[in-house]
Amino acid sequence: MTGADTFKLRSFTAERLAEVASRWTDIAGQEEFEVELGTFFDWCGAHLEHREGDGYALELYNVTKNKTDAILDVNQGRWGTMTKLLKMHLSPEFWPIDTVSEDVIKTHAGAYAAFIVQNLDKGIEQVKIYGRSNVSVTMLTSLQKLWPSYKTGSVATMQGRWLSITRS
Repeated sequence: MTGADTFKLRSFTAERLAEVASRWTDIAGQEEFEVELGTFFDWCGAHLEHREGDGYALELYNVTKNKTDAILDVNQGRWGTMTKLLKMHLSPEFWPIDTVSEDVIKTHAGAYAAFIVQNLDKGIEQVKIYGRSNVSVTMLTSLQKLWPSYKTGSVATMQGRWLSITRS
């Protein structure tokens, strides 16, 4: 992965989800895919669209490499004022996930940036990202400390394991 990779968040269709499942199965192997991701892909299939009060799946598409690097589990609050990134499932090409590589860091950073920018551009008042692992908490804390230098008209705070971006 290069520093010039560009990421885009995209809604899934059933067809697109099947394409990603096929590619990820090829990478991981059938048995490993079923054990590690089978249940998650079943969930994605039932959560392709935003429904009030329920999570949904978003594709983190790497435009530069023409592939899906991750699937995000997202939940929007009522009245469209807040959105949360609850979990990110990385492509099997990044396994083992506990290994902190440059590619894993760039993918997380790309996901966070795309998620924040897309939601602030849509007029969302508060964007929250959950730091599920210690590595992600470290990255979110670093982002929070750098945030004032971006002059976005928003404020970043850490609230436990959550990074919260709120319009100022």
